[in-house]
Amino acid sequence: MGQTSCKGWRKDGVTPVLGVLHVADLFHDPRMLIPSLQDWGKIKRFLDGTWPEPIPKWRVNPLDGWLDQACAATIVAADTEYTGKRLTMLGLGWRDSKGVQGVQFDLRGDCPQFDDKYAVLASRVPMVFQNAPADLPIINEVIGVGYAAHVRIEDTRLAHAALWAEWPHDLSFLASIYSPYRKLKHLASHDLRLYNWGDVISTLVIWEALEKEFEKDPASREVYEIDLRLVPIVLERQQSGIRVNQVAVMAQLDLETARLERAHTMGEATVGWPINMGSPKALQVELYEVERLPVQKAPETRQPSVSEDALKALSSLMQWEPGEHPLLEAREAYAGALQNLAHYIRPMLGRDRVYPEFLIAAQETGRWSIKNPPLAQLPEHLHELLIPDEGEAWLIWDWSGIEELLLAALCGDQKVLDALSRREDLHTMAVCEIFGYDRPPTFVDPHDAAVNADWRVRYGWRGSKDIRRTFTKRFKYRLYYGGDPRSSGDIPGAKALGLTPDRLVKAANAYLYAHPEYARWRTRIERMIRESKYPHIRSFDGRLRRLLSAKDRNRAVREAWNHPMQAGVVGILNHTILNVLESFPQTRVVLTVHDCVWLGVPERLLKTLQPRIMEVVEKEWMVEGRAVRFLAETHVVRGV
Repeated sequence: MGQTSCKGWRKDGVTPVLGVLHVADLFHDPRMLIPSLQDWGKIKRFLDGTWPEPIPKWRVNPLDGWLDQACAATIVAADTEYTGKRLTMLGLGWRDSKGVQGVQFDLRGDCPQFDDKYAVLASRVPMVFQNAPADLPIINEVIGVGYAAHVRIEDTRLAHAALWAEWPHDLSFLASIYSPYRKLKHLASHDLRLYNWGDVISTLVIWEALEKEFEKDPASREVYEIDLRLVPIVLERQQSGIRVNQVAVMAQLDLETARLERAHTMGEATVGWPINMGSPKALQVELYEVERLPVQKAPETRQPSVSEDALKALSSLMQWEPGEHPLLEAREAYAGALQNLAHYIRPMLGRDRVYPEFLIAAQETGRWSIKNPPLAQLPEHLHELLIPDEGEAWLIWDWSGIEELLLAALCGDQKVLDALSRREDLHTMAVCEIFGYDRPPTFVDPHDAAVNADWRVRYGWRGSKDIRRTFTKRFKYRLYYGGDPRSSGDIPGAKALGLTPDRLVKAANAYLYAHPEYARWRTRIERMIRESKYPHIRSFDGRLRRLLSAKDRNRAVREAWNHPMQAGVVGILNHTILNVLESFPQTRVVLTVHDCVWLGVPERLLKTLQPRIMEVVEKEWMVEGRAVRFLAETHVVRGV
């Protein structure tokens, strides 16, 4: 580095500093290797004074002369600043033959009228936002230009999520990767104009870079286009909100408060002193100092931990069944009640409606995320907190065993495909495979079928809640998600069934032996990931996951087994939502919970529309050349 030219690197007597990720952090998060290499690769340009590039000039509150220039551009980047629903600043940027140009309207003082000009621009030129669902409602509220008035919307966050699922997608991170300009995010409190302009030009150059990546990866562009079509659906959802059932809220408030108190009392009775069940320190003292149980440590800090994951690991290590350690049972009940009160019940108290925020493709698999409140994880017993509007009913569908069926189609497991087509019980079938039982005369309703009576007596079968069946169901999915069979001792029922780590491995091998197509698929995926320099995997509909933690090849293999199944289900969900809404514009999506969709339907049309909607929901898909139909269970919720 001593030979590197340092021309202009100490202007004004200030020594520049290039912030980079500490090399040691890569041991904890190897996904950041590529960004780190890019940062270190900037050093020579940084010292030569060729990076970062100067911030382009822009005009503030122009009276005229900008609209024609902007309308001649191929795309315009936009960014808003607002407080509540009050728009304080709007920045617009584009590129022409002279470079990056832009204007900014500062509404904190006197500002020329620009509403009509923005409407003209939006109707003529595609516009790109970093997070369209956040900016567009403000623009619609203040300027009166909604989503439909824009000729086309692009979204850098969604585009990056389709290309680089494992990385963050916020503007600050994207600017670090793609922008040639210095960071301006720290200026929000004392130079809002420059801060806003920095976001505008970053959004523009980021989009230009992402478009080049899409040219090399048309499959990811197709995934992005599907995600983009969900934006107006999300905007409608966020604007209209969901009605709250205050009677149910008050009832659940009493129930969860009582549950909290019972858990506290149970904890105190177990340890014999007034322990605070909400205190991690108090729990650590009891478990690790008083009871001298094996100390579980947080992976990041290596300090003693009683997090949910730590307590699960402790239970697995000690091979405890649920309820076997009363203090942990009390802690679980306390934490569950506290979460339900904090996340759902108290935020809904006294409110006619909630207005959750929806984030498309928020997870590596493309799953949605919902916050304020986090309704995607809404427990089933709290579904009654939400209620349809007057004149509306909710048609709720949930695809039955969709992940397992999709996986069978991906790997060509004809045994599973045939069993599902006959509506056989796959979990009871897997029990026979894992435990070496004789097959019953039928797997169709095996718990009640008369022809299975002798079989049920022979094996002491207790029906759908039989401990062997509930264990096997979870054990199978642990395998599907790439879990280590040896660590499956924490699944309820494992200890009662005498399943030691060695026996769990034998159980996994027995299942793989019974499903050779699935075993071969796993082997093929693993070989591909271990032999690839840049391992990656796609779902059947094209959603890409670059396995950036490839330094840990075991982890990369697990993710590669998991992604085609989970991301494929997301693709089916997204396509189905779009197809249903386009076929039946009278309907609206209310909520998605896991792989379940709540659809609002005019109650007067429900009887007519329901069978037609379900034809779309259960349509046939082609997966790896195999025709597959995903059947769904449905129920209807009506308002009161």
